[in-house]
Amino acid sequence: MQTRFATAEDHAALASLYAMVQDSHASAYPHMFKHNHLTREGLEELIASGLQFLVAEQNGRIVGYVLIQVLDQPDDFEHHAHKALLIHNMAMNGGSNTADVLLNAAYDYGRAQGISDVQLEVWAFNSGVERWVKSMGYKPLRTRYTMNLK
Repeated sequence: MQTRFATAEDHAALASLYAMVQDSHASAYPHMFKHNHLTREGLEELIASGLQFLVAEQNGRIVGYVLIQVLDQPDDFEHHAHKALLIHNMAMNGGSNTADVLLNAAYDYGRAQGISDVQLEVWAFNSGVERWVKSMGYKPLRTRYTMNLK
């Protein structure tokens, strides 16, 4: 299994994987997320915004991705200068080691960028993923609450 960064030409191959994640978010939070399909333009927009799809390929076919972003906190009144690798989400339809391959590739990329801090987002509805992430040694960083003002 090989990893590489996606390009706009990968939009069709990523579409079903992206839909798995996007649809689960849109079903849980329809007021925030759209049920949409990943188009070439959509992928280009995400890449231009600083996000990167790190994909895993097996036999020439994309079997998973991890969506990452480098966060670069400048030194300011409240914060020390700090860089972190943020994992927004991931999706797989490959073998059981696809997640390990993708996460290790993301960690290697972070290290190559001089980053030692990895942050990973898990939405509250996704308790199974939260348990999995904690089992890998991730610790909660912060909790954000929401309330609807009717």
